[in-house]
Amino acid sequence: QKSTEVLQMLMRESNERRDEREGRRGDEDVDDEEEEQLEGEAEREEIVMQSLVEAAGKLFEVYQSGYLPYFDSLLMPTVSEMLQPTAIASSRAAALCLFDDVIEHCSADGGSSRYIAGIFPALLQYMGDETTEVRQAAAYGIAMLGERCNDATFTEAMMQQAAQALVLAVDAPGAWEEEHASASDNAISALGKICKRSDAIGAVGWPRWLEALPLRADREEARHVHATLCEQVEKSNTQLLGANHERLPDVICVFGRLLGTDLIADEYLPRIGHLLKQVHSGLPQVLQQLPSHPKFALLSEENRAELEKALSS
Repeated sequence: QKSTEVLQMLMRESNERRDEREGRRGDEDVDDEEEEQLEGEAEREEIVMQSLVEAAGKLFEVYQSGYLPYFDSLLMPTVSEMLQPTAIASSRAAALCLFDDVIEHCSADGGSSRYIAGIFPALLQYMGDETTEVRQAAAYGIAMLGERCNDATFTEAMMQQAAQALVLAVDAPGAWEEEHASASDNAISALGKICKRSDAIGAVGWPRWLEALPLRADREEARHVHATLCEQVEKSNTQLLGANHERLPDVICVFGRLLGTDLIADEYLPRIGHLLKQVHSGLPQVLQQLPSHPKFALLSEENRAELEKALSS
């Protein structure tokens, strides 16, 4: 409890400094030098708040649902205020990250379930936020719903809403530009987790998921997603591959862009090689026709050499 009381105090002080700074920014007499000073203070404050959120996240990681009473009594009022649309973007992102921790670490025993009705609308809303860090935190929260919550808590109807919000986010103009791509990577990761759970969503979602691959901006999420690609191909997922394997060339082109990079874990390399050899022996026409496939043009000489190497090893 003492540690949470300290976190509560520090969060409140950080928010008070933020409000005071925003008030100074609204002053007409602020010159360029003062504005630059205020921006520097804001950046340092973001780092402070991020550290506080990470500390609270560690407490959830260690104590899981046992930490919820302290969260409710000491941190919830401040975090709920930070989640409001009127709060600045960094505060909204920080609040989302804490609720993400609740979902990630307190769902095994159902401890998170009473929070979901309140946080789910915010996750949907903030998938459309203009700030990358807010969208990324919202996408991660949806991913945790898909991975950790049971069907009674994260219902089919909620999955449908979440999938729609995720697709809208990755289809938005500029979603894959460098400064926004990490949020889009997380959205695609979340979409895959939902597709695993719902055949109805997977029928439409898996092809859209595949279109976005390979991911590059968020290396950790990229490696998870590319592992899922390998696993789903091993399972002969027809929603992903197509009833007549019509999307298998797309998959092979993705594999070509992953081999020889750190975007796929080493343990999956022999598995990809085995899958390519299965295609070579069972569906040779797919490889024969691959050079005429539009995605093949995206492969560099190095990518093509990696594919050849995997096939011949």
